[in-house]
Amino acid sequence: MTIGEISIYVFFISAGLLFYTYVGYGLFAAFIGIFRNRKIVGHTDIFRAPLTIIIPAYNEIQIISEKINNTIAALKNFNGGQIILITDGSTDGSAALNFTQPNILHLHEAERKGKSAAINKAMLHATGEIVIITDANAMVNITAFEKLVARFSCEKTGAVSGEKKVMMHDGSTGTEGLYWKYESFLKKSSARMYSLTGAAGELLAIRKKLFQPIPEDAILDDLELSLAIIRQGKVIDYEPEAYAEEPPSKSIADEFSRKMRISAGVFQTLKRNMFVFNPFKHAVFVFQFNSHRVLRWTIGIDCILLLYISNIFLLGDPQTSSLTLFFDISFILQNVFYFFVIIGLLFRNNRKVPTLFFLPFYFIMMNMAILVGFFRFLGRKESVLWKKAAR
Repeated sequence: MTIGEISIYVFFISAGLLFYTYVGYGLFAAFIGIFRNRKIVGHTDIFRAPLTIIIPAYNEIQIISEKINNTIAALKNFNGGQIILITDGSTDGSAALNFTQPNILHLHEAERKGKSAAINKAMLHATGEIVIITDANAMVNITAFEKLVARFSCEKTGAVSGEKKVMMHDGSTGTEGLYWKYESFLKKSSARMYSLTGAAGELLAIRKKLFQPIPEDAILDDLELSLAIIRQGKVIDYEPEAYAEEPPSKSIADEFSRKMRISAGVFQTLKRNMFVFNPFKHAVFVFQFNSHRVLRWTIGIDCILLLYISNIFLLGDPQTSSLTLFFDISFILQNVFYFFVIIGLLFRNNRKVPTLFFLPFYFIMMNMAILVGFFRFLGRKESVLWKKAAR
């Protein structure tokens, strides 16, 4: 087999995998979801069931009061609701906070063990049949809890993920926000097809009886929680009208660090949950998880590089003369794409750069973060005690 023939195979396989991973699966899931869209039955008896809100907060004293008020407002249509605030390890004065409301339980220990340990600890005190976990720096909309709880009218539902919204100070979404809009489309399509492949840790509701303690060294508590729900034969639903809003990372360096940490956590979680590769159990979920998640985490940067390199070998190859124009145009478009990547890199911290220039850079940055995160996982260099990004 000649180099030209090998290059053709590499080019089209790489292009096909990239298309399926970032576009094809979403379109397929959206199409299947048209026929499987579950209808939600408004308010049910579950609204009268006890509800617990867990708020892990590490050095968040500047926004804790706002978060508590936001949570109380979102509970207004419920018959009470327990709020558990955990500030373990905080050194900003959070330990001294006192709340007069009887439904607020404040837990604090000097030792910091991470978010997973904090959730496990809070669950020991939770009295609600439905438990909602929400980050301290993410403000929820006024009907968020109602929308999440209504989804539990279906007995198959073990957990419900809300929507994460990343908003700039001027109300625009920015590139990070556009990424989350794209992710929201995939989540909506996946949930209609069968189940989400992972819930958003910023706003997540679960049935307490299905909770299984999270390994305390888990980097991604939300993914561990999600897969535990699937193992028990339940599904994770999605409610886009329940959202948690937070500002974007202050800098690209912070965003890269965050995504690198997520990548290391992904591989840690995969190692513990090998059932996601077994098509004979939870078959539909396994298909979804590998299509939406695993392919993106494993082949993205490889296919991007192979697509470009194989295209170089195909330029002017006499064996592909009938496709010469196609490969020439493809090579030009890829170079334009990487020109935009360089522009995005040069102006990476300038939020006013047009999305057209910044989006290609953001795409490459995410894939590079996955690669670096993988090697950090192999070297066990990522701690459960994450460094909070400035926002």
